[in-house]
This record gives sequence, structure tokens and C-alpha cells, in this order.
Amino acid sequence: MYSPDHRKDWESVEDPKEHRVCGWCCAWTSLLIGCVVFALVVATALFASFLQGSMPEFRIKQMNISHFQLVTRGDQTLLNSKLDLILNATNNNNKYDFSYGTLSVRVSTTGVDLGRAKIAPFKQPRRHASVLNMTTTVQKADINEEDGEDFKSDYKTRQVVISVWLTGHIGIDYNTMKFSKLPLNVYCNSINQMAIDSGIQPKCRVKMFAFL
Repeated sequence: MYSPDHRKDWESVEDPKEHRVCGWCCAWTSLLIGCVVFALVVATALFASFLQGSMPEFRIKQMNISHFQLVTRGDQTLLNSKLDLILNATNNNNKYDFSYGTLSVRVSTTGVDLGRAKIAPFKQPRRHASVLNMTTTVQKADINEEDGEDFKSDYKTRQVVISVWLTGHIGIDYNTMKFSKLPLNVYCNSINQMAIDSGIQPKCRVKMFAFL
């Protein structure tokens, strides 16, 4: 006859020592994985900082609005303009060579888009400066009347303030190591034409990664 006492004889009895061993194994495995992940994060951050510190320097050398025309047609205000820009890109270090991909350029003033341009790929040896010439134009751009009048006033008094953005990729050659197609973002914000005319060359902000 089957009895509850007989059933207990067949039940497995778990050893508390096995629980402790498994617990220690899981703890050490988690700790090891955590250390590896932490080391990878630190190494990635250090590598990103190394690359960020290797970036070239960009400055606005010259700017000039060589053509300006504001046309009013009924309720429309149309802008025709031509902006000439010269930037200096400088490789200040003595260890790396740079190779730039095509750079896209966008220029604007307050409330007004002043056009876009492209800079062809080029190479830059260490301790070398490159002069980048570009021209942006807009034709019959429909703009806000008030923004247009403000732009016209600033143009006449040479007090135009512009912002310039360059985006693209850059490669770094370091001895036998080569890093290619690294993101390059250059921000030249609030560039005042009067400052440029007086000989000041404003420095732009150069970033690779958004988190740096």
C-alpha cells in the first residue's frame, strides 16, 4: 500500500553547499562581465578623447557679401545674394596626417538661409595649413520681410552676423595606423563681419562625437 512516508524516501534532498557554490559562480561571472564592460567603456572613451584631441583647427579668415538684392513683389520678399568665404584649416600636430572627404557647408544669418556649398576632398600633412575657398548663393529666396530689412541694414553697415556649419568625414594617418571616415562637425557660430574686417579670425568649434 502506498503511503506518504514512502513518498518522502524518494524525494531528492538538495545540498545547501551546491546552492552556495552556484551563488558564488554567478556572482563572480557577473562581476567579471561587469569589469569587461567597464573596461570597454573606458577604453572607448579614451580612444574617442584621443581622436577628438587630434582634430584640426578651423578659423574664419575672410567673409564678404559680394552681391545683395532684395526684391518686393506684392506680399513676397525675395532675396538674391552671394557670399564669399575663406576658412583656414590647420593641422597643428606633428604626428598625424589628415585626409578629408567632401565637406558640406551651410551658411545662415538671423532668420535667413544664405545657401550651401561643397568642398572637394583634400589631404593635409602634419604641421600644415589649408585655405578653403567657398561661395554660397541664393536666388529668389522667399524670406520674411522683417528679416530681409534687418539683413539689408546689416549689409549696408557691414555688421552682418553669420553662422557656418561644415559636416563630413576625416581620416587620420598615424604611423602604420589609419582611421578613416571619422565624423567631422565644424561649428562657426555668430561670426561678425566687423570683427573679420578688423583682422580677427574667429575660431570655430570642432567636434567628432556628440557626447564629447
